[in-house]
Amino acid sequence: MILVTGATGTIGSEVVRQLAQKDVPVRALVRSFEKGKALEQPNVQIVTGDFEHPETLVRAMEGVERVFLVSPQHPRQVQHQGNVIEAAQQAGVKHIVKLSTPASYADSAVAVGRWHWQNEQHLAQSGLASTILRPHMLMQSLLPMLAPNVARFGVVTLPTQDTALSVVDVRDVAAVAVAALTEDGHAGREYLITGSELLTASNFAEQLAAVFGRPISTMPINVPMWEQALLGQGVPASQVKHLVEMAVFMLEGGNTPVTNVVATVTGKEPRTFAQLVREQQEQFRGPGTQPLSPREAKPQQALAAIERVGHVALYVSDLERSRRFYEDVLGMYHSETHLPQEHPTNALLRITLCFMSFGERHHDLVLVQEFDTQGHPVPVENHGVMHVAFALRPDQTTPAFAERLKARGVPIFYGPVKHKVGPDGDGAWGGNYAVYFHDPDGHLIEVYSGMDSY
Repeated sequence: MILVTGATGTIGSEVVRQLAQKDVPVRALVRSFEKGKALEQPNVQIVTGDFEHPETLVRAMEGVERVFLVSPQHPRQVQHQGNVIEAAQQAGVKHIVKLSTPASYADSAVAVGRWHWQNEQHLAQSGLASTILRPHMLMQSLLPMLAPNVARFGVVTLPTQDTALSVVDVRDVAAVAVAALTEDGHAGREYLITGSELLTASNFAEQLAAVFGRPISTMPINVPMWEQALLGQGVPASQVKHLVEMAVFMLEGGNTPVTNVVATVTGKEPRTFAQLVREQQEQFRGPGTQPLSPREAKPQQALAAIERVGHVALYVSDLERSRRFYEDVLGMYHSETHLPQEHPTNALLRITLCFMSFGERHHDLVLVQEFDTQGHPVPVENHGVMHVAFALRPDQTTPAFAERLKARGVPIFYGPVKHKVGPDGDGAWGGNYAVYFHDPDGHLIEVYSGMDSY
């Protein structure tokens, strides 16, 4: 008999499912029978237990030979998993397969990594046979972080940018765990589990674009901006803290090259990111959009926040997603569209969208998408304007505007802006706080108020 702790979690539930498929008797440890209903199937026995109460763990391990040890992230993880290890000793368990992390060190900058290291030391001193699994970032954890901005704006937002990630499918991690639980020869081994490819933010965008057949780009974003975006999307603060720590860990060299562990242990090649995206396309469904067409100007239409931008032309790679961003997110008014026309000097075809920041002004912002003579979009990075500053209406404040963007899941950086006045650069400091973020094509947008002294 095999006991799986954390059986309702992402990896634990998949281990239960795969063991049951192999007709291996498995016991799933859950907090309550209500939580365990989704695991009910032939060969699966549901048992209740609590990491805080060792006696329930000893009872759950009666007749168990091997244990898959995984627990939810929790400040008391060291105690919780320690209770499982001691219960296994009492119950006569022979082998524990423990899920850990590549960031498991005594002095790890990742809190969970320090906890796992302590649990691994406890397990090593317990006298029990053990196998340690160290999977890199799970694809199934990455998709929910990518999907909202891919669906709404067609952009991949990751703070790792040029850092290549060795992501892995949870089903492949579970398959390695099942092999270690059901076969001989895995005791004393540590497995660093990755997929078959290293992917940067640009690689993720390329694979998503290939699956969906539409432009997907990357949005430059730093760790603080990404942290605020996750919080704005409703991700629990404790989970955000862990994700941020892991992002920093990878940026500082904690990521590793791909390994052949999945193929060697299971006999099958690991799944790719593109495969999972095809299976999970529903996550990337964006809001419906109206077809692009010229629209009659409505000067009386009131806008939420933006007051003025002067007159700026920005080159974009997808007019639909840019219109959603500037209309739906920033509240700007889309006044008219100029359908494809030939540029007089370079024979490029271009479509333009005109925006008014508010009704009494002329076109303040123009978005331009260009195509070459073969009909291919001209890359946005071939054009120069990458920083635009917007002013808020006098009755608007930057904190309120920042909260509005966060509520919509837009990654932002909110901080002070100071300008030193005077022709020689001397004089009083003036200014206020500003909100910084990127549009879908990576243009840096600055929104500010109270900047009257320069």
